[in-house]
Amino acid sequence: MIDWYKFWQKYRLVKINDENDLLFQVGKTVNQKPISKKEFNLYVQNIKNKLSLNGKDILLDLGCGNGIVTYELSNYVKQVIGIDFSNALITNAKKYKSRDNIHYNEGNILDKKILQIDYGYNKILISATLQYISLSNFSELLNNLSFILPNRSKIYITDILDADRKWNYFRTFRQKFDYLIKIKLLRKSLGLGKWWNKNEIITLADKYNFSCKFFSQNEKLSSSHYRFDILLINESG
Repeated sequence: MIDWYKFWQKYRLVKINDENDLLFQVGKTVNQKPISKKEFNLYVQNIKNKLSLNGKDILLDLGCGNGIVTYELSNYVKQVIGIDFSNALITNAKKYKSRDNIHYNEGNILDKKILQIDYGYNKILISATLQYISLSNFSELLNNLSFILPNRSKIYITDILDADRKWNYFRTFRQKFDYLIKIKLLRKSLGLGKWWNKNEIITLADKYNFSCKFFSQNEKLSSSHYRFDILLINESG
């Protein structure tokens, strides 16, 4: 099994000169090129709308990376807490994407102590992170959050790799060959992580009393043909 902690300590440790370098570092790319500003803005606005963010909200951004999304969302809320286990990414977040209402913490999002820090957050974002979390660890995370979050709190999870549309991503013979040989046979990493079946998510959501709504991504997003988003709402209260 791939150790994603080690992977993200070393992945794309590029020199940061501009926004494109920050996008590249966290994989907001198409064919190794950063996505456009227009696409990035569309991505951020979708998160804002799905979470119904407003000036009273305290947002918890789990797997915040280098803060490039966190920073934009801080425009719409009272406060954002960003957590990531990569020292390199958190260092860049603090250096390039800081603001008075943002607090970055280096730590494992599966750590109960991290989640229970008394910031009083009422909404959660998990952006392009679920693919690096195993089924059992996602179960653990939802279990922890079900005890912490107020009733009807929202969790928005973006960019989930869709197992039913895997071959929309691995389209060419070469891509399929790399997947079958490097990942399935040699257990190497292409930097992608877990492809999720929607029934896996539904089962866990039901187990921990979260309602679950799936969203297709906007067709203008370059990842829309192989990723989806979900909104979880805590119904345990």
